[in-house]
Amino acid sequence: MSQEEIFKRGVKYFRDDKLDDALKMLDKALLSGNEDKRMLDTRAAILEKMGILSEALKSCKKVIDIAPSSWQGYARAARIFLKLKKPDSSLKMVDLALERMPTDPNGQTRRAEMEQTRSDAQKLARKLHKRSYFDFLPVEILHTIFNSLASLSTYEAIRQGAVCRRWRDILCGMPSLWNALVLKPKTPQKKIEVWMQRSRGALKSLSVREGFAFGARPQIHRYFPIGMWERLEELDIGCYEHMESLEEVLPQGAMSRLQLGKLSIRNEDGRLTQRMLSESRAFWGLVEHSCSGNLQSLVFHGDGQATLPLHYVGACTALRELDIASNGIRPTKMFQILSQNPLLETLALWEFHPAPIPPTEEPSEVELNHLKVCKFDALNSDVHLYLSRIRAPNLTSLSFDKIHRNHRFMSSLAQLSFPQLEEFKLTFSKMDSTTKILSFLKNSPLLRRLTYTACFPADVNEFVDGLSSPSPSDLVCPLLEDLDLSANPFLRGHTIMRLTKSRLKKNGEGDETCSLMRLDVTACESLEPSTLPWLRSRIKKVVSRVVKEKSRPSYGGGSYTFV
Repeated sequence: MSQEEIFKRGVKYFRDDKLDDALKMLDKALLSGNEDKRMLDTRAAILEKMGILSEALKSCKKVIDIAPSSWQGYARAARIFLKLKKPDSSLKMVDLALERMPTDPNGQTRRAEMEQTRSDAQKLARKLHKRSYFDFLPVEILHTIFNSLASLSTYEAIRQGAVCRRWRDILCGMPSLWNALVLKPKTPQKKIEVWMQRSRGALKSLSVREGFAFGARPQIHRYFPIGMWERLEELDIGCYEHMESLEEVLPQGAMSRLQLGKLSIRNEDGRLTQRMLSESRAFWGLVEHSCSGNLQSLVFHGDGQATLPLHYVGACTALRELDIASNGIRPTKMFQILSQNPLLETLALWEFHPAPIPPTEEPSEVELNHLKVCKFDALNSDVHLYLSRIRAPNLTSLSFDKIHRNHRFMSSLAQLSFPQLEEFKLTFSKMDSTTKILSFLKNSPLLRRLTYTACFPADVNEFVDGLSSPSPSDLVCPLLEDLDLSANPFLRGHTIMRLTKSRLKKNGEGDETCSLMRLDVTACESLEPSTLPWLRSRIKKVVSRVVKEKSRPSYGGGSYTFV
């Protein structure tokens, strides 16, 4: 087979889009005879279509070397340079191609194509040469800007670092990006070394997990200068079974220097024992004397075996967050702590085993004007005291979980009024009636998010009907946008449809829209099949996830695992 025949077969493969076979034929044709500009140009076209641009450019160069007065090599090189985002080289090739193109009518189409390539290359050049305003700023000002970004959050800093390499270099060199460290028994020493070098020893947050203790890793002490502990703002301790006391978590001499703003002690493996807390007198004493004036956040998540020593916490006067899950939380002591912290913004209490209240102990009222978020979990015997004796006019979020048939709780709730309340949650509780809950909701005109989950044996349909009204002026919670009714297996479709209809309103074009933006009816087994499509046609987001029922408590509710 002659060179010309091989070449024609390669051209046929190329037209049939069999690029691999076409390239093999062109290579075979070039090896079987002298190099021809037609064959080299066709080979460049095949490589260009295959996306192998660097090899295609080499074939174009050979075309130009063989036939420097021909326009074909320059024209294809111009297009390839444009694809490689090299506009200056592309413009040069365009000029050389136009100089060699014929001016007769047959060449006008090709000249128009080259002019379009010139226009595209000029647009690309303007885009690439356009400089950001940040490019004109000195690095000192950039450092200040990115330091401010990194101080907002680590995630924001990393997101901004994706803009360009210069931003990443500045961000990675900023100590504020490395001011939080998590230590575990298997944390590599090299990671600790790099972290402390980049933070320049200015850690703000330290998390100790899975029973890590500095005493077991003496080789890393040199990375933690003694002056660092005075600047540490947050300490998060995860307690494990083998820990003797909280003092062993930090190196010797560190405890006495702490001036913490946030302290978290969490149970990680169900072994936070009372003995461990009792053996930690030195730790609690330092919290009482060294951190009491600075401590703004205290989180203690124990288990059913441990009680937080509240008498040490009594010295704190600057708390803004208090989150306690403990045995025997005595209301009188807790109210004393609350009265000493008038700037408190978040209060969360979870009691495993309630402490008996002596008849003579009745806590006095406390006013918390800054309190925004309040959560109560399993405070069955004491919750009415907190409701009736805490004055929080600016409360925006109120949550109750696992409240079991507490009539005093219901009576206290019905008498409350929080004019700024935007979120209310009542979950997995025993309720005989919903009347008093609805009375409370009527006094919350700004409520936007409502959760009513697995509350039995009260009738959920009665509760939902209470939220409905034929008259817009009589609606309970008229601004309600997010309603969570999940894990209510007796909820009926016609009830929720009636609620939706009561909250429909006409827009300017005469169409009806629902003020409810989100509705969660997961694990509502009694809903009719036609209900969900009807709801989804009127409510922006309707959630109904698949669940697996694990158990059914004796009071007729359900315990569900969300899949």
